[in-house]
Order: sequence, then structure tokens, then C-alpha cells
Amino acid sequence: MVTRFTRKDVAELAGVSTATVSYVFNKKRYVSQELTNKVLFAAKRLNYYPDMIASSLTTKKTHNIGVLVNDLSNPLQNAVISGIQRAAIKKGYFVNICAGESNFDVYIDNFISRHLDGVYIAVQATEIQREDILKLLDYNIKLVLNKTMNINDPRVNQIHLDLTAGMMMIIEYLAKQGHKDIAYLSCYDESVLSDERLPAFKAAMRKYLGCNDPVIVYGKVPYESTIESGKILVEQLLDTGKTCSALVCSNDLMAFGAMKVLHDSGYRIPEDISVVGIDNIELCKSSIPSLTTLDQKSEELGMAIFDLLYNDIVNGEIAQKCIWPQLVIRDSTAPYGKG
Repeated sequence: MVTRFTRKDVAELAGVSTATVSYVFNKKRYVSQELTNKVLFAAKRLNYYPDMIASSLTTKKTHNIGVLVNDLSNPLQNAVISGIQRAAIKKGYFVNICAGESNFDVYIDNFISRHLDGVYIAVQATEIQREDILKLLDYNIKLVLNKTMNINDPRVNQIHLDLTAGMMMIIEYLAKQGHKDIAYLSCYDESVLSDERLPAFKAAMRKYLGCNDPVIVYGKVPYESTIESGKILVEQLLDTGKTCSALVCSNDLMAFGAMKVLHDSGYRIPEDISVVGIDNIELCKSSIPSLTTLDQKSEELGMAIFDLLYNDIVNGEIAQKCIWPQLVIRDSTAPYGKG
């Protein structure tokens, strides 16, 4: 049978107070690196693990947060979650990651029954009931939501990646490169009001090129933003017979799919057509050609999400945070007529 050592045992071996041991593990107060190392060394020697359940009975905090997303196969979501985890572990928080395309109410009920301190929800507003979000708030679970979900409640923290500004950067760059006929592969149709990219593309085309009727190929229900959907939509574009010198895609995965079809159809990238994605996932650097894309600063976004949750959990502070994207220019774009 394993001997269960206590906080007092760790304190005696490390030569510190029991309070110092507590502060090292719950991170409520600063402890010098020297004392922290002593405590951690003693804890490792004794195979000591703090009892988080017992602690939660006293503090009314579980030091657990949740992340609810649609699809964990999306590299962007993984990068954001990585940022959340990196920030959370520094503050002694455990991150519960949940994903799925339905039954979100089951996750909501589990978050409540497990007394999570906070939750970040990153699903489309059309896929989760407003009542479920209000239920979390009524149980005093702190929330961070994407601003595009349009949940106007004073108890909600909001995070916003300014994709309108990002799309303006893309079209301004392409226009300066001499491109006038720019098409867009949209993973959503116009009924999805929470998608910022589509109206931003139209606005940017009006602003920089005076174009009021740009070429757009829309996704259909069930909406997908995958390599396969990029292939399907660019095939539809080619079938229309409409020409373009540059192509913007809703995300990088769709851009990869589009580039594959374009290549197989005899188009040279970027000589015949420039291609731009959105997200800046890791694969953009190694695709052939490497993909010009809009960097959503995923890790920074993830850390900002945790900071919003943490400040609400600990200090009761509600805030909004806006992340400004950055255009990363690589080999998939070139000035018009280069080829």
C-alpha cells in the first residue's frame, strides 16, 4: 500500500512552513525560486500530490477550466488550446478540452456538475443554445466567448480576432500587387451572420478596387472548412468559367485543397494565380509553394483567453480583448502578370 504523505511532511523535508508548500502549489502568493525548488524536490521525493478536491471545498474553486470547440482536427484550434494550456499551467489550472458537432448541452451539464471555474466556448452561435450559455453564468461559471457570438451579457468576457482588419490587409496587399480580379472561397453562405470574413471581403473589394460584385463561391450546409471543401469550392469556381488572378480562402486548409486542384488543372501558383489563406497554421511554411496567409496569432490568442478567465475567476473582472492579425507573405503570391 502506498504511503500518503501530507503537506506537513513536505514542509518538514523542505525546511519551510506548511503555508509555503500551499503557496507553491496553489500559486496564490509569490514564492522565491529557491524555496519553490526545495518544495518541489521534497514533494517529488515523497511522491506527494496536493488534494485538489479537499482544497476546492475550502476555496470554492476547482482550478479546472473547460474549452469547448467544434473540431479538434483543426490545427488552428489546437494552437489556440496550446496557448490556453501554457498560460493555465503557470497558474496551477487544469484544462478540460471537449469537442463535438452536437450534444453541446451534455458538455454544459458536465461543466456545471464538475464545478468548473471557467469555460471558453469556441463554436458557432447557431450551434449552441443561448439558454445553455446563460445556465453556465447562473451557476457562476466564468465565460469567455468570441465577440461574433453576439451574447450581450455584462457577465461575459469577450475575445475578438479582428478579421475585418485582416481581410482589409489581404485585399490591400493583393491590389498593390496589381491584382484586380480576386475571388473568394467562403466556407459559409450569407445566412451565417457570425462569420466576419465574408462581409469583410466584400467591403475590402469595394474599398480598394471599387468592385461591388466580386466572385464568391459559397459553402453549403453542413458547413466545412477543410482541405476537401477547398477542393470542391475551387472546382465550382473553375466550372463557372470566371477568371481570377488571385484567390482568397476562408482558411489555410481550404487553400491547400484549392492549390491541389489548381495544380492538377494546370495552373501555376503564383505565376498564373496567387493564393492566400487565413490562420497561419504550421503547415503553411512547408506547403509547396509556401502559403501566404493571415496570422491569427493563435498562441497569443489562447493566452489572452486564459488571462480573461483568470482575472474573472480571481478578481471578478469582466473585460474584452482584441487581437490584431498580421499578414505573412510567402511564395504562393506574386505581382500580377509575373508569369
